[in-house]
Amino acid sequence: MPSAIARTLSGSLLDHVFGNTAYTPLGTIHVAVLTTSASDWTVGTGAVQAAGVARVALVNDLTNFPAAVTAGTLTSKNNGIAIAFGNAPANLTLVGFALYSAASGGAWLGGGTLNAPLAVSSGSPIRFDAGSMTIRGSSGAGEPSGFLFRRLLDLAFGSVSYSAPANIFGAYFTTAPSNATGTGGIEPSAGAYARVSRANNTTNFPNATGSTVATKTCATDIAFPDPTAPQGTVVAGGLIDAASAGNLLWSGALVTNRVASTTTTEVKFTANTIALNITPVA
Repeated sequence: MPSAIARTLSGSLLDHVFGNTAYTPLGTIHVAVLTTSASDWTVGTGAVQAAGVARVALVNDLTNFPAAVTAGTLTSKNNGIAIAFGNAPANLTLVGFALYSAASGGAWLGGGTLNAPLAVSSGSPIRFDAGSMTIRGSSGAGEPSGFLFRRLLDLAFGSVSYSAPANIFGAYFTTAPSNATGTGGIEPSAGAYARVSRANNTTNFPNATGSTVATKTCATDIAFPDPTAPQGTVVAGGLIDAASAGNLLWSGALVTNRVASTTTTEVKFTANTIALNITPVA
């Protein structure tokens, strides 16, 4: 079931977390029914709204958009209530939904295909049952962690406040964590290893770029202390919201594993080599 958050919205959400550019959620989300799916759900290309069927306004809260969940590497959000669009003005086959910022026109916020096409006869009521709309994205390596993606979806669709950390901490791992669960990662415990802090601002984390997929980078080097004892083979890096413990926000595998020891140069994530994306789901 293809689905995506709009490119502009995903960029704003990434800027909220990495760069500390505050995002204010909408008070109302407007739902449209589609007779033709989008060819690109990030911008709405090709989506056709059902003629004569008005969008339905939903208060942006957790009743209408319950808390996001992560299953496997996918994080998703559903509608929590049935949505009634009135009676069909003609025989319709509905294939998807779209979320907008206004009752007409407005900004595309995202959308996706229905769990199954819905055939509606002329004069019959159009209704989406609770849970029939799903907007989702991946929490695989290189993408927002399951923890973070749930917070982003709940902020945008649910209006649940999420405050960006004042500092972001770079980390490296000798056993890669699960980006979806935030668990399983092993950081070195010897050799003066420490996470490295970067102020969460637009100097270190410039605004997201990309015409369809929003991409966020760290624009400054993250250089770790030289190891004073062998630390093992580094296989992955990550961004975390605290100097110790905390929540994994992002992780990704190194292009080339490297040994961290007293005879090697410092471990460093060079500027713009960290890339974090919110990726559509096919």
